[in-house]
Amino acid sequence: KQLLVACVAILLSVFVFHNEASAAKEGDYVYYVDNGQVRIAAYMGSKTDVIIPSYIGGYPVTTIGYAAFSKKQLTSVAIPEGVQSIEGNAFSENLLSYVTLPQTLRGIGEGAFLLNSLQNVTIPTNVTTIGESAFAQNRLSSITIPNSVTTIGFVAFFGCDNLTTATVGCSWITNPLYEFDENVTVNATLHSYENGVCTVCGEASEDEGERIELVEGTPFEN
Repeated sequence: KQLLVACVAILLSVFVFHNEASAAKEGDYVYYVDNGQVRIAAYMGSKTDVIIPSYIGGYPVTTIGYAAFSKKQLTSVAIPEGVQSIEGNAFSENLLSYVTLPQTLRGIGEGAFLLNSLQNVTIPTNVTTIGESAFAQNRLSSITIPNSVTTIGFVAFFGCDNLTTATVGCSWITNPLYEFDENVTVNATLHSYENGVCTVCGEASEDEGERIELVEGTPFEN
């Protein structure tokens, strides 16, 4: 019986060893491969204007990992198509004035671009989530949030003192966690209901015609 237990333990350890992702390095990037997809774990380069490759190690890049590019003195970054997730603090505490986000992007993590110098940013139309403090402490003067976005984290745009205009979709503005600072002009898309469904964002409601509701919260607090 003891021999059987020992054999099982050995087999399990071998299984875990072969299935545990291990870090690899190619060029300036430390990365992990999981299910044939790359998560960038760290940027080791010295360039401040970075174009992230769409493939590393022969696998597609789909995730920018936690703090992977944080505190690297970056001034611009181009994120390739295929990336679906930018994790927390991925590009925080840099000097970014320019960033290109891919249309494949779905989620922007907490503090992803915290403490940079971004003046303009285009949120792709497939993004559904913007995390807490994602763009806080930047130099944004305006922001457009597409209808795909359903969740915006607390103080996502906190400390953007130049922010004067926000254009938002109707998909999330009824969320009771948010309102806009009085210094920000909000251009909001109205819900437009036909047969109980908004023709803009797809929200179901018993209402008909156009309606908008802004309620409490602070995603754009200055």
